[in-house]
Amino acid sequence: MQHVTEEGTALVKLAEDAASNKK
Repeated sequence: MQHVTEEGTALVKLAEDAASNKK
């Protein structure tokens, strides 16, 4: 499950970066 966790974290980071850019 480590691989899935790493991918999930990457997606979350991308989403957070996108949200920050929109603010």
